[in-house]
Amino acid sequence: MKKSLQNKLKSYSALAGAVATAGVANAQIVYTDVNPDITVDSTSNSVDIDLDNGGIIDFTLGLQSGTVSYSSTIYNYNAVLTLPNPTTGVNAIAQDAAGVNSALNLNDPIDASLTWATDTVQLAAFVYPASTSFNVGNWIGVNDKYFGFRFDLAGTTHYGWARFDVAADGTTAVLKDYAYDATANTAIPAGAMPTTTSINELLAHNTQIYGFDNSINVKLFNTTIDGVVTVTDVLGQQVAKIIVTDATTTIEMSNAKAGVYFVNVTKANGSSYTKKLFMK
Repeated sequence: MKKSLQNKLKSYSALAGAVATAGVANAQIVYTDVNPDITVDSTSNSVDIDLDNGGIIDFTLGLQSGTVSYSSTIYNYNAVLTLPNPTTGVNAIAQDAAGVNSALNLNDPIDASLTWATDTVQLAAFVYPASTSFNVGNWIGVNDKYFGFRFDLAGTTHYGWARFDVAADGTTAVLKDYAYDATANTAIPAGAMPTTTSINELLAHNTQIYGFDNSINVKLFNTTIDGVVTVTDVLGQQVAKIIVTDATTTIEMSNAKAGVYFVNVTKANGSSYTKKLFMK
């Protein structure tokens, strides 16, 4: 059974890693804190990660147990497996020279120079509790190690990380947080965090505004359900004003003229986000 993170995440983006060298742009880190941490075990044997909150699973980490025969002896095993989603999400995970997932340390660079595995099922750890001499993998009994990801976002390549603990016997894994760089083809250090962000940037990251079927839809993610949605035309005339009472607010626009409109969300904490839409 896969555990959804939909109601367990708090995400934010910000300009991160201020660079002293002139002419070098700050990287934009989109970070998600899994709060509380999610433990994967025999009861719930996998966890899905949606890196950009796009509603599509980008990557899954799963646990598997079974038996294997070696020299007429049956051994129990526990395996930690990674499952990228190369079609619509993560298309590669960093691996070492032995062909198993790398367990990166804090600040290790994640970029094109790494070796990337593109298999849809990959090995992070293979543990034989009764005979540890046969163990395989870098993710055995580790704390605060990082998977390195490569994935496509709107047709461009991005790099990211996810932080896990894995038990020495391979029976549990704990997801703590993850992040990616929103700037295409930009290296991200493992564990890179955003710097302080403004409440407006938080709202922009957690708000989706789009037009559909003669209506404007405003969706709020990982934030309080409050505030006001205001729609104005290019002349600054107010077309609609609606109090936010649900995660999705729909404004009917069937009687409005085709053209450009500005949709503003203002919340009780004073944060504000405006998006320009063209309505046909």
